[in-house]
Amino acid sequence: MNIGDRIWVPCEVKPGQFPNERLVLLTPAPGDEWLAFVEAQELREPKEEGATWVIASITDIIDNELLVYVQGHAVGSSQVRVPAAKVQLVDSVTP
Repeated sequence: MNIGDRIWVPCEVKPGQFPNERLVLLTPAPGDEWLAFVEAQELREPKEEGATWVIASITDIIDNELLVYVQGHAVGSSQVRVPAAKVQLVDSVTP
């Protein structure tokens, strides 16, 4: 993986305030949570609720972790660190 690559990051989603919006929860490590409101089209499966994958771009690589940017409105930082082992390149096979 390289900086600029688009990846799928596993997440949990819940309905947002608008019909095409979802609240995305990433849990990169136990006890660590990151939230954002994203368009449903940013999800691998644009479901209302449950487990799915959100698309992100790699902005930095630090050891075995990736700093990624998820398009949307983050609650806090616009970037989040995720373990490289948890993600898939966009062109890879569906999990």
